[in-house]
Parts: sequence; structure tokens; C-alpha cells
Amino acid sequence: MSEFRTGEDGTPTHLWILWWVVLLCNAVPAWFHWTQGIYELLEPFRYPWGLMPVMLLALHSFGEVSCYLLFWVALSGFIAKMRPRVGKFWLAGSTVLVLGFQAIYAAYLAFMLKGAIEEILRLGESPV
Repeated sequence: MSEFRTGEDGTPTHLWILWWVVLLCNAVPAWFHWTQGIYELLEPFRYPWGLMPVMLLALHSFGEVSCYLLFWVALSGFIAKMRPRVGKFWLAGSTVLVLGFQAIYAAYLAFMLKGAIEEILRLGESPV
């Protein structure tokens, strides 16, 4: 008898729970970028010659990549459902991919937050 329960397709139940957690964790940044209108908020910060600062362009790119990863995780779940034998590798691979992306995204946002706090503190200083 197996120590883990399996679904009707033979895939262990803990992998499906992991897939749902990864899908939901990846849906948060994608939902944020779609619903909060991040792209429209970034448009006024373009330079007069049409280019966008690198920091904001990277934020725009991270939003797009999070949307693509959402579809990738959904695709890996579909493949795991259709092909249980290779599905475990797809689920594990998409988990590693999403967790790596989320770590890089969180580090980038922390870097941007640090810069914003420094800017606020610099503007708050009174010239002596």
C-alpha cells in the first residue's frame, strides 16, 4: 500500500495540492498587474523621447512574465492530468520555475522599495 493517496489517474494527491498552491501563488502577481492597471500607471513616466526608465520597464516585464508563467503552470497541470507518468516531472519543473521567478521578483521589488524609501528620506531632509 502506498503511503500517499493517489487520484484516479495515479498521480499522488500531494502533487495536486502542490500544483494548486503554485497556481494560486503565481496568480497573485498576474491578478495585481491586470486589475490594478500597472501598465497605465507606468506610461506617464516615459522619457520625452519615448523610452521608459529601466527600473519601470523591468517592472512591466515582470508583470508580463508572471502572466506567462500562470499559463505555463496551468499547462503543466493539464499535461500531468493527460500523461501521469511524465506529469510528476512537469509539476516539479513548473514549481521550481515559479518559485525561482517569485524569489527574483520579490528581490527586485525589495530593491525598488529600498530606493523609494531612500528617495522619500532624501526629499524630507531640510537643506541647511
